[in-house]
Amino acid sequence: MEHPITWALIANSNTAYIYDLTHKENLNKLGNHLVQHLGDPLARLKSSDLGSDEVGRYRSEGGPTSTFSPDTDPHQAEVQHFAHLINDFLVKEHAKNHYKNLIVCAEPRFIGILEGIFAKQVKASITKNIHKDYIPLLKESMNSFVEHFEKNL
Repeated sequence: MEHPITWALIANSNTAYIYDLTHKENLNKLGNHLVQHLGDPLARLKSSDLGSDEVGRYRSEGGPTSTFSPDTDPHQAEVQHFAHLINDFLVKEHAKNHYKNLIVCAEPRFIGILEGIFAKQVKASITKNIHKDYIPLLKESMNSFVEHFEKNL
């Protein structure tokens, strides 16, 4: 019997790794099963580094000059943009039947953002949400990551 194709999205607000977990018995060789790495270097920057140096100005008719402040923090806008990139990739790959099940593992705040952005076919494929940022551990040591990740599966 063939296993359904299971992918794991390991992400935070500026980095995402997608691994094929179809054969969980091979988790110790997870590095060999990387499907995609997505990164957004701009999402790492502070809001002050993303925006312009000065706020916009406007003059209302007959009134003093006022400033315009954007509704969305530039850093938050970049995080939203990155979440959309992840969603677009997953939608495209789901349409090609490259995965059936998806495990989402991300920092809690970013999972909330992803849940608000994911398309219905991506949401329907999610079998588990793990509210933890494994990116630092993943970068530190693949073995340590696998050890902790297996406990949450």
